[in-house]
Amino acid sequence: MKKLVFAVIALMGMQLSVSAQDTPTPPTPPEPPRPYAQRYDDDNPGKGIYVSFGVAGNDGFKMNDRLKAQGLPELNSTAFESTVGFYLMFKKLSFDFEFVGSYSDKKDAVNRVRNFNTGVNFRGHYNILTSDKFFVTGGADLGYTFNNFNINTRDRVIDLNDLNPANNPGHVNLYNDQFILGPSAAFGFLQNTDYKMRLNVGYNWAVLTGKWRSQYGNVENTFRENGQGHFYAKLTLMLD
Repeated sequence: MKKLVFAVIALMGMQLSVSAQDTPTPPTPPEPPRPYAQRYDDDNPGKGIYVSFGVAGNDGFKMNDRLKAQGLPELNSTAFESTVGFYLMFKKLSFDFEFVGSYSDKKDAVNRVRNFNTGVNFRGHYNILTSDKFFVTGGADLGYTFNNFNINTRDRVIDLNDLNPANNPGHVNLYNDQFILGPSAAFGFLQNTDYKMRLNVGYNWAVLTGKWRSQYGNVENTFRENGQGHFYAKLTLMLD
């Protein structure tokens, strides 16, 4: 009788053991994503490209005094500006490197002045405040700007049978370049969504400026635009 009881107990134990082996182990739950602000650290910085659109301006070109005195349209003090760049965001610091372009157009009944600026800009910021949804950073910009403008007589006729430049006046080209430096700030928002945005603002000074020159001839009575102030405000879409 005892042998029968032992045999039954052994059989039940074997069945329980097999059942335990057949029961699948529950999967380990995935680790919850870290808050947005914690994703940016020194070992794993946030990075990606961005595009910006906004307005850029200055406190006036000295060139406008010459244009006004000669009855010509002045260079605009504001222009539409677009930017393409790359960003790195660490735990305490963030950096941008960008290509910038702006364009403005002004005309009267006789003449037209078009201004096209291009440049590169490096931005270094300290991350003042970060959270899951927004951040605030501040620091400085250092950049290079190439200013190019053209004065044209409107409605002039160009004869393709007479392309001699001496017989086709009515166009003046001038350009200069500037190294700029100044403070800037960024305000990020919607950082917990697929459409991460930020507002970039800044004010820079032309600390070193080349004289006005021309691609088509020598320029007399030229001068520099040193000390000119530049400001910008742009809305930026961050693309991880």
